[in-house]
Amino acid sequence: MRRVWLTRIREAKGISRAEAAKRSRLSKAFYDQIENGTRNPSVDTAQRIAIAIGFDWTLFFTPNECESNTKRGERDEAHAG
Repeated sequence: MRRVWLTRIREAKGISRAEAAKRSRLSKAFYDQIENGTRNPSVDTAQRIAIAIGFDWTLFFTPNECESNTKRGERDEAHAG
């Protein structure tokens, strides 16, 4: 399952996938697989990505919380206008 929450965090910070991969010291292909949800990161890789982009690395291992936060954010944005 695609990690929509990761894409949103990365895009909100104005970071491209290529830049996220470079900052994380990962190949772009491997980073893409992680963001697309076809590969799962190790703890070390999750921490490197989180430091590079700027979020709590444990989000990789709490998918229900991530999706809840994403949906809550969308709901909050819809009601903010």
